[in-house]
Amino acid sequence: MFPVWIRYFDPLKGVQNKLLDFVESAEETSMAITGFVLQSFEKHNMDVNYVPSYCADNANVNYGETHSVYQFEFLNLEWTEILRHVPTRWLSLTPAISRLLLNWEAMKSYFSSIPNCPKLLSNIFMKDDPVETVLPEIYINFLSNIGSQLEMVVKTLERSDLSILETYKQMKPLSSKIQQRR
Repeated sequence: MFPVWIRYFDPLKGVQNKLLDFVESAEETSMAITGFVLQSFEKHNMDVNYVPSYCADNANVNYGETHSVYQFEFLNLEWTEILRHVPTRWLSLTPAISRLLLNWEAMKSYFSSIPNCPKLLSNIFMKDDPVETVLPEIYINFLSNIGSQLEMVVKTLERSDLSILETYKQMKPLSSKIQQRR
């Protein structure tokens, strides 16, 4: 038995959960499940391109890089998780920015293609002027560069055996590099 549930947001009713279809089959391979989901979407005139995620009951057949039920070929990029910056551990910012840059074209293409894109995102990804189009990416590249330099210094400063002289030795070059970028 294979239920196909959908979850969506209705502006008047909030988050909605509905049973879209129910399929009975002994075949539970990832290819079969993919077929069930796609058939259910076709039967109800739903476009799979508007499905942002797929959730299953944790069966290993449903996940992975190969033979996965939910696999999209989007700009020929290998799937990577978007990292989130954790405010309590600010050293997570540089890896999150690097991952954002790695997926920049895919995100730009995705947010440009969705109808009713949130205004904040459309201001970043959908500019008419070619110069304005690249500015957000330039700023994020700048943050990545500064962040990686700062991260290297902070990792050194976090050592438990660090003296005040070594601290100065680490901070002085960092200060000079930042001053040169003005």
